Amino acid sequence: MKEVVRNGKADIDRRVEMSKRLVFQGPLLDQIVLGVKQCKSARTDLIERSDFSWSVERAE
Repeated sequence: MKEVVRNGKADIDRRVEMSKRLVFQGPLLDQIVLGVKQCKSARTDLIERSDFSWSVERAE
């Protein structure tokens, strides 16, 4: 009987641990995705700016 209770507690502990990991991973993944999006938009901004300055120099 005690063994069953102990196994039950271990199972609950495992579920709590899993949910903690999921809660931790969720926001972290969102931050990573956001960071990647920001990097991409910053890179396209730089490319557009450099293309613009290059075309201006070429026009002169």
